Amino acid sequence: MHSLFSYTGTNLFNLDSYGSFVWFHCNGEYTVGDIARLMSEEFGAEAEPVMERLIVFLRILIGRKLISLQD
Repeated sequence: MHSLFSYTGTNLFNLDSYGSFVWFHCNGEYTVGDIARLMSEEFGAEAEPVMERLIVFLRILIGRKLISLQD
C-alpha cells in the first residue's frame, strides 16, 4: 500500500468529519489501507462503503496537488 503525506501550503479548506479525519492521517505514517481501517473503527457503518469513499476523496486531494503518494 501507499503512504500519504500532506501538502504544507497555506490554503484553507472546509472539511466534514470524514475529510478532516482523512486529512489528519495523510502524514506519511499511514497507508491507504490503514486510513480505511481507522475510518471504519471511528465512524462504523455510517462510513460505508469506506474504501470507495476514501479513494474518491484521495483522488480529489491528489488531483488538486494537496497530497501525493509515497512508495
